[in-house]
Amino acid sequence: MLAQHNLSASLFARFCVAIGLYTFPGVALGGQPELESKFGDWEIVCTDATVPEGPSCRMLQNHVAKSTGKTVLLVSIMHPAAKKHPVAVVTTPPGIYLAPGIEIAVDKNKRFKLLYETCNAVGCHAGFELKPGVLGTFKRGNVALHRIYDAKQRVVDVKVSLSGFTKAMERLQELGR
Repeated sequence: MLAQHNLSASLFARFCVAIGLYTFPGVALGGQPELESKFGDWEIVCTDATVPEGPSCRMLQNHVAKSTGKTVLLVSIMHPAAKKHPVAVVTTPPGIYLAPGIEIAVDKNKRFKLLYETCNAVGCHAGFELKPGVLGTFKRGNVALHRIYDAKQRVVDVKVSLSGFTKAMERLQELGR
């Protein structure tokens, strides 16, 4: 059986705006995100946006189709002050089949399912909290297989490398919420 994860609507909406700041930096409100550091296959980007919450940083891994240059999957993690645990949002392009959600399996561990919570011009987004058990699995893992479905309901598996995940998470926590 697949476990399901989701975030509160208001937190999720704020997080999707933050993703938009990275995905479309030309239209970013409050400035373009800058690469703060890179650990393995993960980047940490920070914005100096003038918002009540102050600057924000997040760790990212962006998967781009070689044939089109377009993003097929973006994993973005941040630790909002309002949350006890970091949160992750998986973004897929608009026009995919939403009903089955996203299935994630780290190495040979049990799969868990994310339901899409919203779609916008950037894409469709599904989020989850990285509670200690899930976070530990990601830190120990090598690959997180993300299963999505294209518009014709065909399976698309995207392998997200976990190389550098632990060090990037440590740096994200050093930078603060």
